Amino acid sequence: MTQPNLYSFSQQLLIEKPPALLDTIRNLVSNTLAPFQQDYCYWPWAKIGAAAIVCIGSYSLYKYLPGSYRRYYMSSTRKFSQRYNQVLHLEKEALFNELKNVKTREDGRKLQVLEIGAAHGANMPYYPRHLVEVICVEPVREFVTYLRETLQQNPHVKCRELLVGNAENISVIRDNQVDAVVSTLTLSSCRDVDQVLSEIRRILKPTREADAQNR
Repeated sequence: MTQPNLYSFSQQLLIEKPPALLDTIRNLVSNTLAPFQQDYCYWPWAKIGAAAIVCIGSYSLYKYLPGSYRRYYMSSTRKFSQRYNQVLHLEKEALFNELKNVKTREDGRKLQVLEIGAAHGANMPYYPRHLVEVICVEPVREFVTYLRETLQQNPHVKCRELLVGNAENISVIRDNQVDAVVSTLTLSSCRDVDQVLSEIRRILKPTREADAQNR
């Protein structure tokens, strides 16, 4: 087998100066994005940078200043929910009006409703007037103060119980106790959705459970 030729150089090899850190980052970003979109230079980098700063700042607050982070989280989620209600006002109004048609409500008694992830009470204005008693389940204790303020602003809703805990285990609520369960923007953040649904099935009154199975 023929051996490859071996060449030696008497002069020193030219060693390029390593690129600056900024150039390295720019090249890395360019090489990463190039296969996906050739005109990445026209991307809205200002908005992307602002989003990155918000994410990094939020994580820093969460890790190093948990108290400040929780206050920031409470404020931002409240503003988001207010905006969410403005955009979907008619849709939410129509959905909550369907509670009037629940057939398991006993004569002379208010509708027993469990709300999972009540947070600061963004859904309270939409409950039918003087028709429901709500049991609120909320895992974040800091939301309780905001929720009580919202309930005071909506006296047509009676909150019978306010439970601080996870929806995966609501054993304090009896079997077949509630007429309906409400949850908005919550199940996606639950650790075990199947367990939450199992608990919902357990606490719903039988006729309501049968309706859910037949749909």
